[in-house]
Amino acid sequence: MTNVENIPYELMTLILLKLSVKSLLRFRCVCKIGYALIKSPSFISTHLKSHNNEDAHLVVHNFEYRFIDDSNYPFEYSLFVDKTLKDLSYQVLDSQFPIHGELNGPYDGLFVVWQREYDLIYLCNIATRETRALPKCRFGYPHIYGCGYDPLSDGYKLVFLRLFSLEDGSNYSLDSHVSLYSSDNDSWRYLQVSELRQYFCRYYSC
Repeated sequence: MTNVENIPYELMTLILLKLSVKSLLRFRCVCKIGYALIKSPSFISTHLKSHNNEDAHLVVHNFEYRFIDDSNYPFEYSLFVDKTLKDLSYQVLDSQFPIHGELNGPYDGLFVVWQREYDLIYLCNIATRETRALPKCRFGYPHIYGCGYDPLSDGYKLVFLRLFSLEDGSNYSLDSHVSLYSSDNDSWRYLQVSELRQYFCRYYSC
């Protein structure tokens, strides 16, 4: 019987790209090489594109009506795989993968989860049920943001644009600051971009 680790890397990649997410999760325990391959951002991005119309998932927003006005009350989302969709009716759905916070995405298969009351940010892969807590960002909630896969660094980038009001006498302008998170080194970079002052965007994703 052929040892899995003796299979050429290129052939192993082609084989794993044909598998569903459920099968990939089982394969992670077979060998270290396969585990590292499945975890790589480049493989995740390629697998997502090749299975874009398969293995559908449903993300449900669990809403609880309250008579109090509490803007910090967290949202809750749940993930349900495709087989669950066939049996949906009016029954109460038990969460398979609860997500507490504000959900944004998907961006190349990832969701950005906010917990503003705790100033926490997560990257969440609902297909593999894995999350990564990001280090603290210097600035608060951004006015515009975006996330995606960067093939040059073989990692994910998260971009925040934060606008600050500047009042100097009778003049009024916006000071723009950009925060760039890179998953390959798990850190933030901070840039001041003055040429963006003429634009004003509020809480939109890019």
